[in-house]
Amino acid sequence: MKSIRAGIESVLVAMLVIVIGSIWFTVVFADRIPVRTRIGLFPLSGLETTQILQAMDTYEQEFAQTSVTVLFRGDKTTHTFQELGVMLNKEKTAEKIRSLAKHKIRIEKVQVSPILSFQDEVARGVLQKDFANKMITPQNPALTFDANHVIQVLPAKNGEHIDMVALNIAITEALITIPMKTVVASAIPAVPQENAEAITGTRIFAQELLVSGFHFAAFDRVFDVPVATVASMMYFKNDPMPTVQFDEIKLRAYIAEHIVPQVQTSPVNARFQVEDGKVNQFALPQDGTIVNVDETVQVVQKTLAIRSRTASVAMQIVKPIISDTGDSEKLGIKKLLAVGESDFKGSPKNRIKNIEVGTSRYNGILIAPNEEFSFNAFLGPVNKEAGFAPELVIKNNVTTPEFGGGLCQVSSTVFRAAVNSGMKITSRRNHSYAVRYYGVPGFDATIYPPYTDFRFLNNTPGYILIQTKIDGTKLSFEFWGTDDSRSVVVDGPHPYGKKPDGALRSVLKQTVTKGDQTLIEDTFYSNYKSPNLFPHT
Repeated sequence: MKSIRAGIESVLVAMLVIVIGSIWFTVVFADRIPVRTRIGLFPLSGLETTQILQAMDTYEQEFAQTSVTVLFRGDKTTHTFQELGVMLNKEKTAEKIRSLAKHKIRIEKVQVSPILSFQDEVARGVLQKDFANKMITPQNPALTFDANHVIQVLPAKNGEHIDMVALNIAITEALITIPMKTVVASAIPAVPQENAEAITGTRIFAQELLVSGFHFAAFDRVFDVPVATVASMMYFKNDPMPTVQFDEIKLRAYIAEHIVPQVQTSPVNARFQVEDGKVNQFALPQDGTIVNVDETVQVVQKTLAIRSRTASVAMQIVKPIISDTGDSEKLGIKKLLAVGESDFKGSPKNRIKNIEVGTSRYNGILIAPNEEFSFNAFLGPVNKEAGFAPELVIKNNVTTPEFGGGLCQVSSTVFRAAVNSGMKITSRRNHSYAVRYYGVPGFDATIYPPYTDFRFLNNTPGYILIQTKIDGTKLSFEFWGTDDSRSVVVDGPHPYGKKPDGALRSVLKQTVTKGDQTLIEDTFYSNYKSPNLFPHT
């Protein structure tokens, strides 16, 4: 009897322990995740439901960098889930985990399978690249052209691609295994993307380019790109349907070499003249233009994308530094610094015309402090359209008529004004033989654009304003600017060593001082050959 009673008591005690334990477990784990619960290797046991989303933030980072190995036809590749475009759906996974908290007593091991989202195109692109030698890639129809500029259509071909539905299921199943098992990928047939209308449209447009060329438009001008150049730049980008593109390296080089020189211009300052000691404006300023080559390249590619054969040149406007007389107040133009003079008496009609046209190019121009003046830069084109006439020039060991003959009268006069005002001469060359229009040999400066130039540096503290005058056959260049108390001494020219055939030498010295300081001490040597060596043609 006692043994029966003892047995009953033991059962009652055990039942009480179970009830008390159950109550304790329920109280302790109320609104918490049950013990022995994981998602992958990430523990969740005991988490309060309010902590789940925070835990998912941590797990998401771990998940993104988790690696998975994919097997396909005997080859393996390993990537992180992030690289394959496999992402954790935090909200839905958290809700799934939160539902586990409803089970008050649960002691068995629980492995939670995360809820995922898949970017199929990302994974397919990565894996098909890795397994390219194991797959037959479908080929979309493509275009090409031969040496005769005839467009040809390359037909489409069927192939295969990774079965993403099966792969995504395999990845989901692999995540609940520890360690995660290798995922086996498979392939399914794939057909190419075909768009007959797009192919036909691109083919017709490309053929037009190879027959009629391409064009650039700037302001009211159109610049033609030769067909041969178009063919050298053109290619087809098959992504996925063929589109026409130009090779950007070749296109950029073409724009820089052929378009920029014809379109780009420097801004022109307002031109001034001195009247009764006052600076007045007599010519309006002109904006300049800069070609943006990189932007023009992109404009061309966009133009081709809409199947157009004319692209606008991308340009930026550049304003001149000096635009009106209000700006002239800060230029420092206060005094006549020096004058250069020459006489072209006896010149024929065409030579006089060239001197007049050439001189007009320099009247009223401004040269900034420390700016190098270039005679050729201001002269511009020397041709019939620019107003010049054929007249004798010294060229290739002969004296022959050419547009602009006589312009050296202008450059020689500028040279004299620059020397007399104490400018630093940076480039000067004498004529091949002594020319009578320049007086005593040794004070001349020949020019022949674009090869031979006359240049000097404005070494004064202010701007130099050039004023030109023609009085009868007398040509003069006046340099107006800021008087910095310099003293200029010009010694010469002194011809010497003259020979019976007319050959001779000459020397000219320029000394510029300021107080006790010598700023410039230059000697200009001239070596003139015999005029007989340059017969008239």
